[in-house]
Amino acid sequence: MTSGTHSAGAKKFRLALVGSVGVGKTSIVEQLISAGLAKQVCDDKNRFQILMSVTFDGIKVSLSILDTPGAHGHDPHTIFDMRRFKPDAIVLVFSLVSRRTFNALPHRLQLIKNFTSVNSDWLLLLGNKTDLLHQKQPGPI
Repeated sequence: MTSGTHSAGAKKFRLALVGSVGVGKTSIVEQLISAGLAKQVCDDKNRFQILMSVTFDGIKVSLSILDTPGAHGHDPHTIFDMRRFKPDAIVLVFSLVSRRTFNALPHRLQLIKNFTSVNSDWLLLLGNKTDLLHQKQPGPI
C-alpha cells in the first residue's frame, strides 16, 4: 500500500463504495459495524462513513470507508462525495443477481473520472449478494 497518508508508522487509506441502488453497499458497511470491526463516524442523508483499523504485514492501516448513495443515471451526490472524500481506492459494487447493476459500472466510473479530480489507481470489483444466486437473471454476469 503505497497510497494514502503516512503518520508515525501507521497508514491511512480511504475507500469509496460505488454502485447502483440495491447492490448492498450499505449492508456491507452495516455488517462491519455490527461485527464490531468498524465504527460509524458520519450519517449524512443515508451516506455512511466508517473507520476501522487492520494490520497488514505488521503495518497498522486505518481505513476510512465511504458508502456513496446509489442512484440511476447522473449522480451528483456521488460526484460531490468523491470530490470531498478523495478516495485512495474505489470499490465498484454490483449485485450478482442483476446484470443491470454490473452494466452500469463503466458509466459510474466514467462520471467519477470526468467530474472529479479522483485519479485512483486502485479499483476493486466486488460482486455482492451471493446469498441470492438462486434468483440470478438468466445469462452470465
